[in-house]
Amino acid sequence: MRIRVERHVQFSNCAIKTKTKQNYFSGSLTLHSLPKALQELLVSVNQFIGSVDLAHLPDGLLILVVAQNQLSGSVDLTRLSPSMEILTLSENMFSGTVDLTRLPQHLSSLHLNKNPFIGETDFSQIPKSMEFLNVARTKLSGTIYGGEANIGVISVSKSHVKYIP
Repeated sequence: MRIRVERHVQFSNCAIKTKTKQNYFSGSLTLHSLPKALQELLVSVNQFIGSVDLAHLPDGLLILVVAQNQLSGSVDLTRLSPSMEILTLSENMFSGTVDLTRLPQHLSSLHLNKNPFIGETDFSQIPKSMEFLNVARTKLSGTIYGGEANIGVISVSKSHVKYIP
């Protein structure tokens, strides 16, 4: 693995799992050229800035955690890796609306909390595999109907999302 921390972090020849958590790395985070064999990328609790492109992740990426950075911009959740199981974008500065109508069918955990996302959100097509959904402390709105979604844990506190069991 090669990591350069001047202006950006570059991952090449990584093993299946890469953790750069709590190292206080800074700079931009470029995700479009990750190794194809990468299955987990955990880069939380750093000081990465800028936007991230989630549309060109490796097809085999199962887990992506970019929580507690200073990442910003909008995110496209409609073009995630089909094998994605866990996506954590918590505690950044991501903004704009989110489209949850075309999430990967194996996604079991989605954390969007503590970001200034805004707007009416369609929760009707959440994958059946979803076990944990966190939209707390966002400005998202919409309704999650318990009869349609079999989500084990739903966190909507301090958002405009309503949960109806």
